[in-house]
Amino acid sequence: MFDFAQLGSSKVLAIGECMIELAFPEGLVGSTPNSRIAMGGDTLNTSIYMARLGVSVSFLTGLGSDPYSEWLQQQWREEGVGLEQVHVLEHALPGLYAIQTDEHGERSFHYWRAQSAAKQWFTQADSVPEWSQIFAGYSVIYVSGITLSLMSEPARQAFYEAIKQWKRPDRTLVFDINYRARGWASVSEAATSLNAMIGLTDVALPTLEDEIALFGGSEQTVIERYRDAGVQELLIKRGPEGVLLVDVNTQELVPALLVDNVIDTTGAGDSYNGAYLSARIKGMNPVDAAKAAHGLAAKVIGCRGAILPKEFMPSVI
Repeated sequence: MFDFAQLGSSKVLAIGECMIELAFPEGLVGSTPNSRIAMGGDTLNTSIYMARLGVSVSFLTGLGSDPYSEWLQQQWREEGVGLEQVHVLEHALPGLYAIQTDEHGERSFHYWRAQSAAKQWFTQADSVPEWSQIFAGYSVIYVSGITLSLMSEPARQAFYEAIKQWKRPDRTLVFDINYRARGWASVSEAATSLNAMIGLTDVALPTLEDEIALFGGSEQTVIERYRDAGVQELLIKRGPEGVLLVDVNTQELVPALLVDNVIDTTGAGDSYNGAYLSARIKGMNPVDAAKAAHGLAAKVIGCRGAILPKEFMPSVI
């Protein structure tokens, strides 16, 4: 397992996109008593949970100079997420998505993000020195497959090279594959890009379903792929079954908590990642961190939306 005690600091940089969310319950579309406008994005959701749990975390993204972008920044500021790496693009707008939730809490999505401010910023971010300057002040970098899908190929290559230069024993790269086919031009592009990131990863938090959807095979082939890549700490999320913790020599299943009334699974994995990383950064061992993360994720799926109301947050991890 990765030794979090050796980190030079506990400053985290999460990288990705946050969009405006339109949420409609139980298949309805349009203005209903339970429809709402919110925000969401995988790495942003994780950032918020880490900030709530006392971790110093900043979010890197692109936004516009419009009222909606300003509203997003105000929400992040109130959550305690650092804004020093938010890049403002004039005449650009944040992405938008609509989410529908069925009677079982399962979700379907519709996106308007091809020209979003974040997409524009990540497309042109192809300078290794620029990335290196951004990374310099952080000991933990958190990125997902969705983040990589936003980048142009030159930007991805610059990102990989800057990560290689940034890495050292007192820093760690955390990666969740979070494969979404719609974000990629082809399966081969996704597989090549995400495999390159796995090769730079210290702590990996993939979902088994995503791994098999992209690469095929079995859970054992997933384990072998990450071990062969040199990943030090692997946590495979199995949905309601729990998670499998894997290091060089051992495997341990940590069962999930039973939730009788699942309302909305949006953000379950994001909250899990946030709680797990917060616990590990604070010195908790992997098994106890996994159990603590199950506790937060169970609360999240019992409420509507990716971001749990603050009054339902655990006081400590």
